[in-house]
Amino acid sequence: MAERAGDASCDTHSAIAFAGGGFLAQSCYTGFVVGLLAKRDAVDLETLFEQFGILSSNSGGSWFVSQLAYSPSFARLLQDMALYPERAGELFDKTWVEGWLSIGKECDCSSKIVGFIADLSGKHGFAQDLRMISHFWSTGLDWTHFVHTLLKRTAQLETEKLGSKVHPWAEYKVWLACHSLVTPGAADQSHAVIWKGLFGQSVTYSVQTKGDALPLYMPARFSIRLGAGEDSTAPVSYFAASKDEVLQSATLKYTCHDKHFGAMPQPSANVVTSSLSSGIETPSSCNAHAGSLPLVGVVAASSSVFGGSCLNSSYAKLQGVLKASFKKWLSLDQAA
Repeated sequence: MAERAGDASCDTHSAIAFAGGGFLAQSCYTGFVVGLLAKRDAVDLETLFEQFGILSSNSGGSWFVSQLAYSPSFARLLQDMALYPERAGELFDKTWVEGWLSIGKECDCSSKIVGFIADLSGKHGFAQDLRMISHFWSTGLDWTHFVHTLLKRTAQLETEKLGSKVHPWAEYKVWLACHSLVTPGAADQSHAVIWKGLFGQSVTYSVQTKGDALPLYMPARFSIRLGAGEDSTAPVSYFAASKDEVLQSATLKYTCHDKHFGAMPQPSANVVTSSLSSGIETPSSCNAHAGSLPLVGVVAASSSVFGGSCLNSSYAKLQGVLKASFKKWLSLDQAA
């Protein structure tokens, strides 16, 4: 593996990007790859992607890349669809779509009855949505749980790490799972809500800088050389602008607050600060242990469409009432 890790056949000057779009992106990329495999005789996934050394993805594109690289069953599905193009839609529905919709069989009795009536009236889409909502309402309104369920039901992915074994076509290629870090600054007095209580209690954070404020959303990426093992490190920095002076001087400020009593006591202090850059870029960070990061967590962060809801205290309070979490938090081990 050490010899192959530097293999020149993985050209890191050539990249392919899979943009976001949720289920639409997942379906489009599936059809696109299957179409290319079916059109060109004797072409497999390894040959199709051999010229690309870097894979970049976001949101639904990260769903697709994770399944294509890590799931043997999903790779077989694509190859079967390419082998029998006239049955491609049928095979996808039976294996992938039905796997996802199977969660509807686990909803409560009242949802099953309403869903059955909706099916009889021809409103099949409404019935499916109702069963899906009922399932997650009972098992947890949590974005990571949603992504975990999706990958498990459609591609049999559950406990894999970022450095786990991958399909031969993907070995030693660099994967960039792109996402954004919410970095509210002091310039506009904005902050991100980690937790919001029913009676005015809250835990928030903001980013303090010595110079210009950071943008509200900071581009970032988890990275891995696919198949390099769970002890492998990230091939590129977490931040796209890791050398930026503003980023290097930025610190995270965490605050507990109660609208009636002001700042609330913590074990050590009312306000805890930590370095934004060093918390991620040092040897003790997720960059140094990229291979051991959970695949589901990385994909959830890359596809957290409602992650920005932490900037709105009303949404944060609503999620607290519903016991829901539509955000994906990254833990910096130097933070409190």
